Amino acid sequence: TPALERLQGYRRALERQGIEFSESLVKCGNNTRQDGFNRDSGYEAMSEFIKTGPEMPKAFFISSDIQAFGAMAALNENGLRVPEDVALIGFDDIELARLLELTTMRQPMYQMGALAIERLVARMANPDMEILHTTFSPTLIVRESCGALNRNQD
Repeated sequence: TPALERLQGYRRALERQGIEFSESLVKCGNNTRQDGFNRDSGYEAMSEFIKTGPEMPKAFFISSDIQAFGAMAALNENGLRVPEDVALIGFDDIELARLLELTTMRQPMYQMGALAIERLVARMANPDMEILHTTFSPTLIVRESCGALNRNQD
């Protein structure tokens, strides 16, 4: 579900900007461990883009920070630098993202967990309680990997 929701968000963002969606710009690795949110999946998907040579996009939004680390490894192994040659943005803002200077979308993980526990306890006390859905908005955390910090310093 999270992967599909992120893809739908990507499509909506393109649509709002009047940009046509292209299936060729969406790649998934074959490794389905953790629903594809793993380093190997990011590595495989970026390797597919690298094979396209000069037509490879110069900027990527990757569905998770863990996948972005795999993508970074594939780029590095092929002599491509982040952000000088390719810009990257991940999603989740795990602790390692800060250390690797990955631009990312931060999820409010603490608030999500606290609400989940609160609702679980309430449902245990009242199993017939209405099921509620809550949407949380992520926050863009700009770091080195997108190249924006370098451009702002010029």
